[in-house]
Amino acid sequence: MTYRRQSCLIRCLSSILKYCPVEFTIKLLLMEPSHRPLIQALANFNDTRIEVITLPPDQWWGVGGGRNLLTQNIPSPLTMVMDDDAYLTDTTIRPAIDLLRDYPELGAVSMPHFNLRGRMIDAGGKQFHISDGVMRLRIPELNPSAKWTEVNNLNGSAFLYRTELRSSFSWDDSLGYFEDYDKSLQILQLHKWKQGIVHEAKIVHDSSPSEQDLHYRRHRMNGFAIRRSYRMFRAKWRLRLELRSHFLYEMLLPTITLIQSDWLLSALRGLIDLRVRAKMRR
Repeated sequence: MTYRRQSCLIRCLSSILKYCPVEFTIKLLLMEPSHRPLIQALANFNDTRIEVITLPPDQWWGVGGGRNLLTQNIPSPLTMVMDDDAYLTDTTIRPAIDLLRDYPELGAVSMPHFNLRGRMIDAGGKQFHISDGVMRLRIPELNPSAKWTEVNNLNGSAFLYRTELRSSFSWDDSLGYFEDYDKSLQILQLHKWKQGIVHEAKIVHDSSPSEQDLHYRRHRMNGFAIRRSYRMFRAKWRLRLELRSHFLYEMLLPTITLIQSDWLLSALRGLIDLRVRAKMRR
């Protein structure tokens, strides 16, 4: 699914064509069909394995709705969901497929995410523990001596799953920022499938366009929209996050949005990134 980010999309598609070692079809949802440079860039690929789906300009499906549309009626036994700013490497697909083959209880896997400079920025998923109506999130420790680490939430920007798992969940677009947690809770409540992070696999997640696009940052970090999604998530699952995160979504982000401080937004994002990196180094 893509919207205007032409340079990212070209690199994403090129990485799939170069590094996917098995037969595949790419399904791409173009959210703005009137964007001519993007359409021309897609035409230049001239590859029949790329299937482009366009929507009228007045239809905005959102991320969850777009993913639901793209993942319908997949004939392949495996499906991979990728953001347009995620790029395959030569060690993304094969280790993930091998792990799914060797562990039939695994329904879905992700892999560590790296930035363009080669630094790991995300483990690929999270672990959460639920007790007394509180969901506590933790960044998993990746044991280098093991093939994979079990988690119960996979990063929605890039993960590979058995297509039959798709009947166990859908993306709820109304939950916005929390739709991946919702997806994972749907899978968990069936007690049928495990989820894991493949240690040998690697994918690149390019955050640079988001950092440079002020309009995107303001839309993505709209504290009132995030709080609304958080409250809908809480109502659906009768859960709240631990106190620090609860305060962040209920009070801090809406306050920062109210005063429209780009400096505070950038500082907050930097603090969050520092915390994530510190935990990964432990």
